[in-house]
Amino acid sequence: MWMMTKYGFFSVVCAHDDDGKPHKSLMMIRSRKRSHLEKLKEFYELPEIIENTGTDYRYRIIADRDVTLAMMGKLAEDIDYSNFKNAAHKNCHDDWDYGDFLMSVWSEGLAMQK
Repeated sequence: MWMMTKYGFFSVVCAHDDDGKPHKSLMMIRSRKRSHLEKLKEFYELPEIIENTGTDYRYRIIADRDVTLAMMGKLAEDIDYSNFKNAAHKNCHDDWDYGDFLMSVWSEGLAMQK
């Protein structure tokens, strides 16, 4: 699941076991920017960030499923804005790449609306 939040962009998926199959109790919170995971860790108690240069998401946190789902629910509960892009800019004000990314997603979404 892709999550665009006021703290950054994340891909949340099942971790995999030693056989490469989805793990039943561990999940990965992945990001292309370390600063996004660091910002997330300021607000939610999560394990340490792992860096792996050989993957498309260089930074990740591996956490228990219940911890990850609780964090995702808390992110939804913490919505305190009526304009997402403005809230993201306020929380990630020096991250121009993220702002550009959000505008490109918004623009592509607008193009789907006939």
